[in-house]
Amino acid sequence: MAEQHARPELKNYDAQATTVYVRAELDAWLETLADSIHSLDALDNGTLPPEQAVFAQHAKDTLAALEDGSKVIDKLLYELGSYIARLEWQRESSRQAFEAGWEASYKDIIAELSDRQYQQLREALKLLGGDRWRV
Repeated sequence: MAEQHARPELKNYDAQATTVYVRAELDAWLETLADSIHSLDALDNGTLPPEQAVFAQHAKDTLAALEDGSKVIDKLLYELGSYIARLEWQRESSRQAFEAGWEASYKDIIAELSDRQYQQLREALKLLGGDRWRV
């Protein structure tokens, strides 16, 4: 049986942890399907009455279709995970670009200020939280 993974909390969403959790759950599902098909094969070793053999074959066919669909979902999940990773990278890249732009603008603003205006800006930024703003 597949190893149990803790379900990540959505309030602290972590795409990687969620992907690991979902993949583990899907792997467990696929393992259960394979075990069920194997059990039906073992049951239907030619000793079932014809009406039960038809039912057993229908159950195996249904489980096989579920297994195929689950494999498609697994591939789509992998693709979705790569899209999420790309979006997270873009978000970080955008944040870095914004910070670089702010740094350049900050220098331009400072260069235009008089001594008095610069002191007022420093005081205002300290009031807003000196640890957040470079003063």
